[in-house]
Amino acid sequence: MWQLRVDGASNQKGAGAGVVITTPDGTLLEQAITLGFPASNNEAEYEALLAGLRLAKELAIKKLAIYSDSQLITNQASGEYMAKHPRMILYLDKVQELLKAFPTFTIQQVPRAENAHADALASLGSVLDTQFRRSIPVEHLDRPSIEEIEPIDTMQIDEDPSWQDPIIDYLTNGNLPTDKSEARKVQQKAARYYMLGNKLIRRSYSGPHLTCIKYPQTLEVLCKIHDGECGNHSGGRSLAQKALNIGYFWPTMRHDSAEYVKNCDRCQRYKPIPNLPAEVYHPQNSPWPFMQWAIDLVGPLPPAPAKKEMMIVATDYFTKWIEAEALSSTKEADVERFIWRNIICRFGCPQSLVTDNGSQFIGKQITAFFAKYKIKQHLSTPRYPQGNGQAEASNKIILDCLKKRLEGAEGKWVDELPGVLWAYRTTKRRSSGKTPFSLAFGTEAIIPPHITVPSINLEVGSVDQNSEQMRLNLDLLEGEREKTIIRVASYQQQLKSYHDKRAKIRRFQPGDLSILKFRLSSFQPQFIWANPSSEEDVKAEMSW
Repeated sequence: MWQLRVDGASNQKGAGAGVVITTPDGTLLEQAITLGFPASNNEAEYEALLAGLRLAKELAIKKLAIYSDSQLITNQASGEYMAKHPRMILYLDKVQELLKAFPTFTIQQVPRAENAHADALASLGSVLDTQFRRSIPVEHLDRPSIEEIEPIDTMQIDEDPSWQDPIIDYLTNGNLPTDKSEARKVQQKAARYYMLGNKLIRRSYSGPHLTCIKYPQTLEVLCKIHDGECGNHSGGRSLAQKALNIGYFWPTMRHDSAEYVKNCDRCQRYKPIPNLPAEVYHPQNSPWPFMQWAIDLVGPLPPAPAKKEMMIVATDYFTKWIEAEALSSTKEADVERFIWRNIICRFGCPQSLVTDNGSQFIGKQITAFFAKYKIKQHLSTPRYPQGNGQAEASNKIILDCLKKRLEGAEGKWVDELPGVLWAYRTTKRRSSGKTPFSLAFGTEAIIPPHITVPSINLEVGSVDQNSEQMRLNLDLLEGEREKTIIRVASYQQQLKSYHDKRAKIRRFQPGDLSILKFRLSSFQPQFIWANPSSEEDVKAEMSW
């Protein structure tokens, strides 16, 4: 098949298109086009595709493979995306009309790095003056111009020094390096080697004698063992062990095996995602009850009456008290109403709130609401949105309790939510050693078993004694809260010690490569547009 690679470019200087056609025998046909009219980046991409199709039609090509780095253009042309903007509809109709001239064709999106040739031609066309049409010769320089080229009479090939050379020289000729320390090192190493013809053999400690090899034979052996006919893409340590078992040796085989595995594309692409923590534990403490809250949204959940499919959850960092409410929408007004009714009107204005980067938490309306009541907002980093750990832990507990209570009647989760919250508030938490209810109100709550099966606490005593005891508990509550602060700090230190032992800290440096894995069913990737004409144009062209 003939190959057609196209690309478009639009910038402040103008717009251009690049076309590269590769014949079956490898010949390149190139064309840089300058667009003499204002065009968006998408329009420039379409102009490049149309120019390439017209050129391919003139060449009477029957089998054509089309490549472009624009996901929007390739998917609209293949029928997966639908064009909505009027100009894009006209471009798409023109493309589909030209495609009828090719009995066999394919359209595929490629990474920008694989479309560099067409991209360079498009960039060239976008900056050239439209009044001049000319050919630009391209010259290739093999070396800097400041270096003088000296004539070479004979060709001399020198091999790099090998780790085997000093040992072979000592075993065959008895020669040693002039440096005494180096000479002693060679003598100690040579005790485990002997010559078999012109090959250096090493005496192994546990297995057969090993044939010593050097580069590039080491690379060939690793390639055959790792991804050859009998290779299973094993790890670095297993790869070095297998090379030893089959009878090869070189000093840096463990390091070379690890580096070879790191550079294997398929090993990196299909490697299991590590579950070990990538960062050390950073505990957050609240100095007093109801001063710092964590807020998060949970959903979508099974549809409930009044179209309630979401739930907003707020957790106090000190008492672990949870406030939750079912929502039918997750707008800024809903979040503001929840904070006002469930937090401010019940427990006072908090000092700070920890949220993620959702639009309902960072919009203008909710930001103005926080500023009005002097509430500081802390956002979890976009790199690690699960950094709002307190909210994530509360969400997990609530969802787990709802699943156990519903038993198939999933639409009744709204009715079961208050009971789940009450059960949580009256249960001791491991971190504080007390129930959230007792830390909030100074006494334990009366739960249904106390009514159906009366205990001694309720049978003995009177209302006056109960009131007096509750006032006493309130006086002593401050001391209990002080002890809770110490207990929580100790618990977090133990948790940090356990967490940090398992942490495998990963730091990216400039130039490091990484593979982004995601599933379209659970994550919508964000496209970065190089040169959009306007925000409205981008929204009009984006269709799923």
